[in-house]
Amino acid sequence: MKRSRWGTGPGLVGLIAGSGLLAVLFVAWWLPMRARERMAANERAAAQALKQLTVAEVDFRSNDRDGNRINDFWVGDVSALHTLADPAAPGNSIRLIPLELARADGRPLAPVPGGPAAYSGYHFVVLRFHHEEGTGKMVPYGYDADGTGGPKVYNNSMFGFCAYPAEYGVTGRHTYIVNEGNTIFKFDMGGKPMLRWPYDEPLRMDYEKLD
Repeated sequence: MKRSRWGTGPGLVGLIAGSGLLAVLFVAWWLPMRARERMAANERAAAQALKQLTVAEVDFRSNDRDGNRINDFWVGDVSALHTLADPAAPGNSIRLIPLELARADGRPLAPVPGGPAAYSGYHFVVLRFHHEEGTGKMVPYGYDADGTGGPKVYNNSMFGFCAYPAEYGVTGRHTYIVNEGNTIFKFDMGGKPMLRWPYDEPLRMDYEKLD
């Protein structure tokens, strides 16, 4: 019987076993690295999306996008910054943010075309409460800014947004917040959203400010 030129001795067996071990070690290193890279990319996209929301709010207020003749911010939800009817163009919406970002609203006031879907692994919500300057009392962002008795979805001078991971530890780890000051802060909240703007002291001590 002709013997294989590779032989069948322990050297070949060892080579095969060693190659298999290296492959296992490589996969064990590569998969977590790729997961971290994906989360980092998602977190960067979430921070950039918050910047888009602040720009949209400035546009909404300065150009009176809802046509109520009041310079106010929209604080009802995230999705309406795309879906709210445009009084200047009947039949159209204001579309101050992309539909993809509007669909990532974790608490929309009305159904969003296409249905809910995370944006780069993140959901977004408006902040509900802030602490009143001077008293420290927790008060809602939304109030009847135009005095018409309508929904409390406006604020003349303030707003806040939060981005939180759709699947903690998989699509992202940090929760991000931003307000009218346009500075983004992040904190590991175990995947939970932030619904109130924190006191200044916890903000300085517990939250990391992004550049």
